Amino acid sequence: MMSQIDFFSEVDEPTPGGAAASPGRPAPPILTQEQITRRRRRTFLIRVVTSVLSVSLVVFAAALIAGSLSFMPPEYLVNRYVPGGDRHITIKTAGDHVLLRTGSDVAPDCAVATDAGVPVAPYADVIKGQAVRVFTADEGGYSVSCAGGNSDVIVFPIEQMDMIAYGNWTMVLVGLPFGLLGVAIGVSGRLWARKSRVPTEQLPWLDS
Repeated sequence: MMSQIDFFSEVDEPTPGGAAASPGRPAPPILTQEQITRRRRRTFLIRVVTSVLSVSLVVFAAALIAGSLSFMPPEYLVNRYVPGGDRHITIKTAGDHVLLRTGSDVAPDCAVATDAGVPVAPYADVIKGQAVRVFTADEGGYSVSCAGGNSDVIVFPIEQMDMIAYGNWTMVLVGLPFGLLGVAIGVSGRLWARKSRVPTEQLPWLDS
């Protein structure tokens, strides 16, 4: 049999600090002025440190990306060869090289030979989702003759395929982690500072 509930018996009496104690839950302690000052000082210090770190990392990331785009390694600028109307290129770095027709999903059908007339057989391959032809070359002059003409055909070291496939994103990814870390630190500092604010119920009463 249910007994009648006395609603008035559950009313909380206000605590000296102005907070009502919940049933089964003690009221939060009232902080002294010294404790409040110490907490505010610590919060301010953390806000300053996290803000400085955040701004520094974001600026560093921006400078790193801008520097990467402005001062690319020489191989990204000069080691792309274009066999023009004379069908001649001069390879400056020995190794595997890629034949690619820009704007086309089909690998160019090209014949490659050294200046001495020694043929080099390119083989078909798919790199980074792009159909290309690859051949191994030493330093020196080569002739390149492609079916349908040499229009839009470029030759470059195979190490540059990331740059060709993804463009400047490869440079952006260099500084992106630092920028994201800076943003995360800044947001964390703000959230921590907001959480560390002294609740109203823990403030001491002031005599009027």
